[in-house]
Amino acid sequence: MKLSPRTRDFLVVIGWALILSSIILQSLYIREFLTFMDLLALFFASVFAGVILVDAERILYGFVGVIVLCLLLVFLCLTLPIALGKLQSADLAQALYGATLIMIFRSMLATATPVVVLIGGLVGGALGEWMRFR
Repeated sequence: MKLSPRTRDFLVVIGWALILSSIILQSLYIREFLTFMDLLALFFASVFAGVILVDAERILYGFVGVIVLCLLLVFLCLTLPIALGKLQSADLAQALYGATLIMIFRSMLATATPVVVLIGGLVGGALGEWMRFR
């Protein structure tokens, strides 16, 4: 079964977002920030996705989709106790929402995370282009 290029790109972006979300969530469940090794894992996951996507335009569109989807997935996973009704106190739920937004901002937006992901995707695209012409 051969996939159309649009379907393949869509599945790559979904997989890319799931991998990045799992790396970020694993880090945030242990500590409140991303380490150098976490950023390195994000970089190599992005390189791999860039090798598959190859075209810079598709990588940039995919990057925007990955960041948005990753933010949503991380937010949903961190606020899962509220969604499942495990927190009885409304004040505790408010505090969890606030702490979650701060953790997401610190780990994904205020640090070098988007830059590392974008550079990794572009390096992967260049590597994929180079491998195609060999």
